[in-house]
Amino acid sequence: MEELDLDRVETAKIGLDAANVILQTESWFNARRDQIVDLISTANDEKSKILVGDLEIVDRGMKLGFATGLMVALQVLGDWPLTMNCREEDEDE
Repeated sequence: MEELDLDRVETAKIGLDAANVILQTESWFNARRDQIVDLISTANDEKSKILVGDLEIVDRGMKLGFATGLMVALQVLGDWPLTMNCREEDEDE
């Protein structure tokens, strides 16, 4: 996979369609993070069972290992890397 050579940009103007795609992607990203957090909570509950496909994880040690892997995944994902402030264009610009 070719690595992108991108420079950090503090501000940029984008079209409404692009902004909507970014907002939808951010929403998807946050939903996935929330699912991981929920799975970590489930894995830390002694009475819970975790289903991964057809595999049922009930062993406490396996669930702790699963939760640890999910915590690492959260660290790798990090926070959403973009911020957007939507505002209407001035007519003079």
